[in-house]
Amino acid sequence: MNKAQNSYCKSNSTRILFAHKNFFFGGKMRYSLVASALIVVLSLSAYGASVSGRVTDESGVPVASLEIYLSGEWTWESTFTTLDGEYRFTDLTVGWYYIYPDWSVIATPWEHEAYITSETDHISGLDFVIRTPPEPDASVSGRVTFSDGTPVVFVEIYAWGWTTPFDYETYTDSDGYYTLPLPGGDEYYMSCWYGGFEASPESYEFSISSGDSLTGYDFVMYPDTFHEEMVIVAYVMTEDYEGFPGVRVSCVDEFGWMPIAGVTDDYGEVYFYVSEPGNYYITPEMDGYTFSPSAETVYVDEWSTWVWVEFIASGGTPPPEFGIEVFAEDSAGAPVESLFIEWRPVGEGAWVIAMTDDDGYAYINLPSAGSYELNTMHPNPSAIITPPTMIISVDADDPVARADFTVHIPSSIDEAPKPEQTGISLSPNPFNSSLRISALGGANIEAIQAFDVAGRIVFDETFNYGRAIVDWTAPDGLPAGVYLLKITAGGRTFTAKAVFAK
Repeated sequence: MNKAQNSYCKSNSTRILFAHKNFFFGGKMRYSLVASALIVVLSLSAYGASVSGRVTDESGVPVASLEIYLSGEWTWESTFTTLDGEYRFTDLTVGWYYIYPDWSVIATPWEHEAYITSETDHISGLDFVIRTPPEPDASVSGRVTFSDGTPVVFVEIYAWGWTTPFDYETYTDSDGYYTLPLPGGDEYYMSCWYGGFEASPESYEFSISSGDSLTGYDFVMYPDTFHEEMVIVAYVMTEDYEGFPGVRVSCVDEFGWMPIAGVTDDYGEVYFYVSEPGNYYITPEMDGYTFSPSAETVYVDEWSTWVWVEFIASGGTPPPEFGIEVFAEDSAGAPVESLFIEWRPVGEGAWVIAMTDDDGYAYINLPSAGSYELNTMHPNPSAIITPPTMIISVDADDPVARADFTVHIPSSIDEAPKPEQTGISLSPNPFNSSLRISALGGANIEAIQAFDVAGRIVFDETFNYGRAIVDWTAPDGLPAGVYLLKITAGGRTFTAKAVFAK
């Protein structure tokens, strides 16, 4: 038992011990120590598995009353830190969990991951340090108007620097003017947001020194033509009307411009998130099976944002299970987490994504035998992956293949990305409604795909003219959890993790 668990045991045993029935002998009050010890053990087991930690500021002072979130495959809950800065989540089941503080603060680390292996696990030491932003000693100002010159009131203006992770924000006054205080000595990226409108320019980049007062950073707002996101749910059943997992389903728009694909989950479902209204062609496929109907056309628009389509699979003996085991390690042999792997049948279909866990492992369920091509990406754009791509074949004699990748991340300052190079910023992260995805270094975002942890596409959009900023609003029904982003900007591909907290 570690120190944190021992402390927790003492606090709970004290409460239970005094509630325990006592007895008197010879005029002195005594406790049944054996029974009390048994009660202490039962008090811990009654709480099931748990995770715990402590939150302090940079000086080590406890941070009280801060909301801490826990997200799991089937769980999302929150609690608040005590006066001693401590938190605890109990009664957890086996599985992966993500623990993070409220997004209004900047924490190191910003998230903890924990895996519960049994109901007797008690994981402690998941601590956070809350960082304090430096005091502003400079400012930038400007005005926000509509295209006809009318002032826009209460527009959010926000900026963040290259060397610090802190966000700074303010709002326009009744005449559309704003002044945003900033710490000097950094380069900043600044933009604004107003619901239903797009800003011109989309953003500013500037350097500011202590004592500077920059002026003339104006924005003009134009109506936003972005469509509300719509959802197509494909449900594949067996002849017994049970969900059929592992079926590859493709979704193509009426012009054939946006092919996306997914694999049905344990419930036989796969979700497609689209942003343009129109007709979409949905087709399931799996070797040895036929489907009724063989394909289906559905129509979605702003008034029909959720559409279901059902298929019944029939066939002979189920085919063997095919898959690929992926292992990623660094040059020293340590496992590499968050290596993104795109896969599809060689030369055909849309890409499906997977990601390695903290053991450097990922398993890809394949719909059938055949040859598959794999592409790899890492959130660090300077990472060198060997090999970067791979083609693997599986068949009935060898249904599960293995793919090994080595990831080298340069440690030299000379090899690190320069501030002027393209980068991606997510804000806020975690987010509870809308995630702002921004391209840094003067680049524009050309395409974004978002995947859940099972590799299913939940968002897919291409921007023909590019955008410096894209706001991804979580659609109704999207479960809380971790989502994987693949972002193309400035001709390069970036990957990132975003946490959706309802």
